[in-house]
Amino acid sequence: MEINLKEQIVVLDEAHNIEDCARESASYTLNQAQLLLARDEIDGMVTHNIRRDQHRPLLAFCCSLA
Repeated sequence: MEINLKEQIVVLDEAHNIEDCARESASYTLNQAQLLLARDEIDGMVTHNIRRDQHRPLLAFCCSLA
């Protein structure tokens, strides 16, 4: 939203919902087929030396979830 809140006071009405909203906005759900497809795509990047050092840990993480 790019709102500058520096030196401002923020009052949250219905603040009891803020925790659930924050959790929901930072969550993502995927099924096993999507996870396996992502793993295969990342494996291809590692195989073809595309940012290999950055993708190897992500590949390992996907493999551990799968």
